[in-house]
Amino acid sequence: MRLHRSTTPRQCVNCGVSFFPLYSSLSMGRGYFCSRECGYADRRKRPGIPVEERFWSRVKKTESCWLWTGACTLQGTGMVGLGQDATGKQIKKRANRLSWEIHHGPIPEGRQVCHNCPGGDNPACVNPNHLFLGTHQDNMDDMHAKGRSVVGERHYNALFKDAEVIEMRRRYAAGGITYPQLAQEKGVKTSTIRDVIIRKTYKHLP
Repeated sequence: MRLHRSTTPRQCVNCGVSFFPLYSSLSMGRGYFCSRECGYADRRKRPGIPVEERFWSRVKKTESCWLWTGACTLQGTGMVGLGQDATGKQIKKRANRLSWEIHHGPIPEGRQVCHNCPGGDNPACVNPNHLFLGTHQDNMDDMHAKGRSVVGERHYNALFKDAEVIEMRRRYAAGGITYPQLAQEKGVKTSTIRDVIIRKTYKHLP
């Protein structure tokens, strides 16, 4: 498809070179840079909107949780863009960590910001009253205790149903079947079956 350019030249805001912007860019209020590289370079030079201002613009307060309405991870945890480093790579921080720093100050090294929402933990919540500091193990223990950990057949990469694992372990314990036989039956590697039987994987099951 042919790209149509304006017949009126513009001067690149970043490098000063004269160029002819695309009509499609002009129609969207753009067309200020001669190249994508110049656009990125100009963005890095600008101070941008203060982090706290961007944070509050993405927070929706309810009677209980303060919900993050911006970008989130697949698990629902909010993410805040902090600009770009010298190589142009985007720097990001979890919204709950930024909320803690805004309200309580720096987070000690090795500590994570965990949720303790009254109505059930909400990954998108940034209410400082629903957050607490803990170690990685504290966070894992809290997830398990609240049933939020994604284990077994709930995991997106799970090879077996929980019932299959229990049955395989029962059959192996009863004798008469080997790792290779189970592996051939299930269509997986012998090492995969071994890890299941010795509880290196699916540790939560009997």
